[in-house]
Amino acid sequence: MSGVELTEFSRNTFHSYRFCLYFLGQSSSVFGKASEIKISDFEKHVVEGLLEYMYKGKTHIIPALAEDFLRIADFYLLSGLIVDAEAVLSANITAVNAVHNYQVGETYRLPSLKLKVVEFVQK
Repeated sequence: MSGVELTEFSRNTFHSYRFCLYFLGQSSSVFGKASEIKISDFEKHVVEGLLEYMYKGKTHIIPALAEDFLRIADFYLLSGLIVDAEAVLSANITAVNAVHNYQVGETYRLPSLKLKVVEFVQK
């Protein structure tokens, strides 16, 4: 198995096997034979979590990073990670973040998140 390096914007490098890139919903034509791939829109902890999810099928998502995980999962078409990130957002709705979480639900087409926000507001 050939290896590849993923580098996020602060120049941290993560090593992975090329076959994992197929789980990112991308074809080999996108990555070609590159030995290094730059993921510039996400922070270190999110890229680490993405790799953990690719290898283990799960990752720990803290509420402060749930939207970032949702964004990377949406970008790479990882429906399971979308569900996990949405669950974290839904479980942590507050008066402070309710409107924002509703907007996130709109942006990422998550009707159940929007419903949870509406239920929270109606209480």
